[in-house]
Amino acid sequence: MKVSKDKIQKLAKERVEKTLSVDEIIRRDVKMNRSKVSFEERKERLENLAKRGARFIRLGNTIFTITGIENNVVEFHVVNGDARENYLVNLTAFFAFLKSRGIELAQTAVKDLRALGGLKIEDLPDYFTVYETKSGPAQYEIDIDLTRFGSES
Repeated sequence: MKVSKDKIQKLAKERVEKTLSVDEIIRRDVKMNRSKVSFEERKERLENLAKRGARFIRLGNTIFTITGIENNVVEFHVVNGDARENYLVNLTAFFAFLKSRGIELAQTAVKDLRALGGLKIEDLPDYFTVYETKSGPAQYEIDIDLTRFGSES
Protein backbone atom coordinates (compact mmCIF):
# COMPACT_ATOMS: atom_id res chain seq x y z
CA MET A 1 0.00 0.00 0.00
CA LYS A 2 1.40 3.36 -1.00
CA VAL A 3 0.72 6.43 1.12
CA SER A 4 1.18 9.85 -0.43
CA LYS A 5 3.47 12.49 1.01
CA ASP A 6 0.41 14.74 1.47
CA LYS A 7 -1.36 12.06 3.51
CA ILE A 8 1.70 11.60 5.74
CA GLN A 9 1.97 15.37 6.30
CA LYS A 10 -1.74 15.58 7.12
CA LEU A 11 -1.47 12.76 9.66
CA ALA A 12 1.64 14.32 11.22
CA LYS A 13 -0.13 17.70 11.47
CA GLU A 14 -3.18 16.08 13.12
CA ARG A 15 -0.92 14.35 15.64
CA VAL A 16 0.79 17.64 16.54
CA GLU A 17 -2.54 19.45 16.85
CA LYS A 18 -3.77 16.79 19.26
CA THR A 19 -0.78 17.19 21.58
CA LEU A 20 -2.05 18.84 24.75
CA SER A 21 -0.23 21.12 27.16
CA VAL A 22 0.47 19.74 30.63
CA ASP A 23 -2.31 21.94 32.05
CA GLU A 24 -4.75 20.58 29.44
CA ILE A 25 -3.78 17.00 30.33
CA ILE A 26 -4.41 17.71 34.02
CA ARG A 27 -7.78 19.33 33.24
CA ARG A 28 -8.86 16.35 31.14
CA ASP A 29 -7.70 13.89 33.79
CA VAL A 30 -9.71 15.67 36.48
CA LYS A 31 -12.77 15.81 34.22
CA MET A 32 -12.56 12.24 32.84
CA ASN A 33 -12.10 10.70 36.26
CA ARG A 34 -14.81 12.88 37.78
CA SER A 35 -12.28 13.61 40.45
CA LYS A 36 -13.24 15.41 43.64
CA VAL A 37 -9.82 17.03 43.39
CA SER A 38 -9.75 20.34 41.56
CA PHE A 39 -7.40 21.17 38.72
CA GLU A 40 -5.41 23.44 41.06
CA GLU A 41 -5.06 20.71 43.71
CA ARG A 42 -3.99 18.11 41.13
CA LYS A 43 -1.42 20.48 39.63
CA GLU A 44 -0.08 21.37 43.08
CA ARG A 45 0.31 17.66 43.91
CA LEU A 46 2.35 17.14 40.72
CA GLU A 47 4.52 20.17 41.50
CA ASN A 48 5.14 18.80 45.01
CA LEU A 49 6.11 15.43 43.56
CA ALA A 50 8.60 17.19 41.28
CA LYS A 51 10.08 19.07 44.26
CA ARG A 52 10.53 15.74 46.06
CA GLY A 53 12.42 14.24 43.12
CA ALA A 54 9.72 12.31 41.27
CA ARG A 55 10.50 11.42 37.69
CA PHE A 56 8.03 12.19 34.93
CA ILE A 57 7.57 10.40 31.64
CA ARG A 58 5.19 11.69 29.01
CA LEU A 59 3.80 9.39 26.34
CA GLY A 60 1.31 11.14 24.08
CA ASN A 61 -1.13 12.94 26.34
CA THR A 62 -0.41 10.70 29.32
CA ILE A 63 2.02 11.64 32.08
CA PHE A 64 3.46 8.98 34.37
CA THR A 65 5.04 9.91 37.69
CA ILE A 66 7.60 7.58 39.19
CA THR A 67 8.61 7.66 42.84
CA GLY A 68 10.15 5.35 45.35
CA ILE A 69 12.55 3.38 43.16
CA GLU A 70 14.04 0.77 45.46
CA ASN A 71 15.06 -2.87 45.00
CA ASN A 72 13.68 -2.97 41.42
CA VAL A 73 10.26 -1.74 42.62
CA VAL A 74 8.64 1.58 41.67
CA GLU A 75 5.53 3.43 42.68
CA PHE A 76 3.81 5.18 39.82
CA HIS A 77 0.79 7.34 39.18
CA VAL A 78 -0.88 8.47 35.98
CA VAL A 79 -2.31 11.75 34.76
CA ASN A 80 -4.18 10.93 31.58
CA GLY A 81 -5.60 13.30 29.00
CA ASP A 82 -5.66 10.77 26.18
CA ALA A 83 -8.42 8.67 24.67
CA ARG A 84 -8.88 5.19 26.18
CA GLU A 85 -7.21 3.37 23.29
CA ASN A 86 -4.18 5.67 23.35
CA TYR A 87 -3.99 5.44 27.13
CA LEU A 88 -3.81 1.65 27.00
CA VAL A 89 -1.06 1.83 24.34
CA ASN A 90 0.82 4.38 26.48
CA LEU A 91 0.44 2.21 29.58
CA THR A 92 1.83 -0.80 27.74
CA ALA A 93 4.78 1.26 26.46
CA PHE A 94 5.39 2.55 29.99
CA PHE A 95 5.50 -0.97 31.40
CA ALA A 96 7.88 -2.04 28.62
CA PHE A 97 10.13 0.93 29.44
CA LEU A 98 10.20 0.06 33.16
CA LYS A 99 10.95 -3.58 32.42
CA SER A 100 13.80 -2.57 30.07
CA ARG A 101 15.32 -0.65 33.00
CA GLY A 102 15.30 -3.72 35.25
CA ILE A 103 12.19 -2.82 37.22
CA GLU A 104 10.42 -5.99 38.36
CA LEU A 105 7.37 -4.61 40.16
CA ALA A 106 5.33 -1.45 39.54
CA GLN A 107 2.81 -0.41 42.17
CA THR A 108 0.06 2.19 42.28
CA ALA A 109 -2.95 3.04 44.39
CA VAL A 110 -6.22 4.39 43.04
CA LYS A 111 -9.57 5.54 44.40
CA ASP A 112 -11.46 4.31 41.37
CA LEU A 113 -10.87 1.44 38.96
CA ARG A 114 -11.53 3.78 36.02
CA ALA A 115 -7.78 4.31 36.28
CA LEU A 116 -7.48 0.95 34.52
CA GLY A 117 -8.70 2.49 31.28
CA GLY A 118 -12.11 0.90 31.37
CA LEU A 119 -10.84 -2.64 31.94
CA LYS A 120 -12.57 -4.79 34.50
CA ILE A 121 -10.52 -6.65 37.09
CA GLU A 122 -11.44 -10.01 35.57
CA ASP A 123 -10.20 -8.81 32.14
CA LEU A 124 -6.76 -7.76 33.36
CA PRO A 125 -3.70 -9.77 32.32
CA ASP A 126 -2.45 -12.21 34.94
CA TYR A 127 0.53 -10.01 35.79
CA PHE A 128 -1.88 -7.51 37.46
CA THR A 129 -2.93 -8.05 41.06
CA VAL A 130 -5.60 -5.76 42.53
CA TYR A 131 -6.16 -5.48 46.28
CA GLU A 132 -9.01 -3.68 48.00
CA THR A 133 -7.63 -1.52 50.78
CA LYS A 134 -9.22 -1.11 54.17
CA SER A 135 -7.75 2.28 55.04
CA GLY A 136 -6.28 5.39 53.48
CA PRO A 137 -7.50 7.55 50.61
CA ALA A 138 -7.08 4.87 47.93
CA GLN A 139 -9.62 2.09 47.62
CA TYR A 140 -7.41 -0.19 45.54
CA GLU A 141 -3.74 -1.06 45.37
CA ILE A 142 -2.46 -2.49 42.12
CA ASP A 143 0.74 -4.49 41.60
CA ILE A 144 2.09 -5.11 38.11
CA ASP A 145 4.58 -7.98 37.98
CA LEU A 146 6.86 -6.83 35.17
CA THR A 147 8.82 -10.09 35.23
CA ARG A 148 5.72 -11.62 33.62
CA PHE A 149 4.84 -8.61 31.43
CA GLY A 150 5.26 -9.32 27.74
CA SER A 151 5.32 -13.10 28.24
CA GLU A 152 1.55 -13.62 28.11
CA SER A 153 0.35 -15.77 25.27
